Amino acid sequence: MLRRGGCVRSRVAAAYSAFPVRDWTPALLAEGPRGATGVCIVEHMGSEAIGWFSSFVLVLTIANQVYRQWRSGTSQGVSRWLFVGQLTASTGFTLYSVLVGNWVFVVTNALMWVSALVGLAIVLKHRRAERRLSPRGTESTGMSPARA
Repeated sequence: MLRRGGCVRSRVAAAYSAFPVRDWTPALLAEGPRGATGVCIVEHMGSEAIGWFSSFVLVLTIANQVYRQWRSGTSQGVSRWLFVGQLTASTGFTLYSVLVGNWVFVVTNALMWVSALVGLAIVLKHRRAERRLSPRGTESTGMSPARA
């Protein structure tokens, strides 16, 4: 028996959990502090709930910000490189999360990638509309002509 995170794991569970893709089986094979099975499942579900809740809050706040950017009609002060960097990082984090089998982060990072793509599209749309209506040689305001 091996002790890990408050649960005593059998050698079978410890050997199984060494594989990169995780599922419920290691928790099912684990025994609680007094030999009662299922204790580790509750601990795992608690950490999963914290992860999913945190993911929900993060994605909701980013989506709200992108929506406000769209509604305001301006991308003044917003660099397109912010979204390019976010796309790159989210791609890497999503691939990493798939490789380690963490579905909370797979979903979160995939949704962050989508929000970065939408944010970049909004910035490019605002800048294109700006260039179309601005006379040459004048400074750009970052304001969409439709909203100005």
